[in-house]
Amino acid sequence: MNKSTDSQKLLLGVLVLVLIMFSAYWFGYRNLAEQTEIVEAENEQLSREIVLLERKVKNQELYETQTVSNRELVSGLLEIFGPGVTPEKSILFFIEMGEQYGMEISSITFNETQPFYQAVWLNGEEGLPLSAYANTFNISYSTTYEGLKGCIEYINQYPERMSLQSMTTAYHAEDGLLTGTLSVIWYSLTGTDKVYSAPEFENVPYGNENIFRSGN
Repeated sequence: MNKSTDSQKLLLGVLVLVLIMFSAYWFGYRNLAEQTEIVEAENEQLSREIVLLERKVKNQELYETQTVSNRELVSGLLEIFGPGVTPEKSILFFIEMGEQYGMEISSITFNETQPFYQAVWLNGEEGLPLSAYANTFNISYSTTYEGLKGCIEYINQYPERMSLQSMTTAYHAEDGLLTGTLSVIWYSLTGTDKVYSAPEFENVPYGNENIFRSGN
C-alpha cells in the first residue's frame, strides 16, 4: 500500500512537473517569442524610417533648392497668362498690332470663351482653383510681306500667352499686298492674384449728328 502510494505520488509529481513545463512554454516562452517577433518587426520598420530620415536630412539642402526652383518655375509659367480676355481688350490688341505693322484688318470674328483645364489640386491666391481658358479670334487682313512677319512676331512675343492656330495668305501682284486670314488663340488664367482691368480707348470718334447721313 505504501509502495503504491509512493508510486502514485511520484507519477503525480511528474505530471505536475510536465504541466508546469508545458504552461511555462505555452504562456511564457511562446508568448515571449511572439512578442519578440513583433518587436523585431517594429525595429526593422523603425530602422528603415531612420535610414529614410537620415537620407532626407543629408539631402535637405538639395530639396530646399529644388523647392525654390520649382516655385520660381511655376511662378514664371503663371506669369505669362493674363487674367481674362474681353471683346474690347481683343479689339484694342488688333488695332495696335495693325497700326504698328501696317496691317489693315477688315473683320474680326469672336468665339465663345472655352475652358480647357482646371488645376483642382492647385489653388491660387484667393484659395480658388486655377482655371485656364482659351479665346479664338479669326481676322481677315491685308498687308505687306514684312507687315505679316511683324504681326506674327507681335503675336509670339506678346506678354500674355497666345498662339497662331492657322493662317491663309494670297499674293496680289498688282499691288504687292498679301490678303488672307489669321486664327489666333488667346489664353487666360483665373484664380491668380492678377486682376482684369478694362482697356481705355482714346481719340476714337463715335456717333453722328445725323443718323441718316453716312460719313464722319
